[in-house]
Amino acid sequence: MDFKKAVTRHVRQGVETTHILFQIPNEEDWHKKVIDGKRTPYEIAKHLALLFEADLMIAKGATAEEMRRFYDQDVPIADLSDRMSASAVLFEEALRNGFETRQTYWGVHDTDAGWCIEMVGHFYHHRAQFFDQLVLLGHVIDFQLFE
Repeated sequence: MDFKKAVTRHVRQGVETTHILFQIPNEEDWHKKVIDGKRTPYEIAKHLALLFEADLMIAKGATAEEMRRFYDQDVPIADLSDRMSASAVLFEEALRNGFETRQTYWGVHDTDAGWCIEMVGHFYHHRAQFFDQLVLLGHVIDFQLFE
């Protein structure tokens, strides 16, 4: 299996399992401060929904102001899964076709392959945070997160 196929498989597995996780919280759970000083489940879920698109923007040289405006957008809870799927499709297209990278607004530069690795790790990191918050809220999660 080549690199692009492997990355695509892992992204799809992460997104599919996150769709399931998004169905678990009840209405009151979404905006609870589960851990002091940390994001709410909704804030983490919104970040997951936008993550691939946001990281692609950063990799292509978006400014701090452009990213602030991007993250300020409203994503209703009912739209989180659809938005995450659309973001993942953008990622898969960029992975398949390649993309030009530029220095980030904080001074880092990487290749498109390096950014793809970062994006997958970034996604799984936040999926784990969301999972942990659901467990701390008392939800029993009984399905396989990994293949």
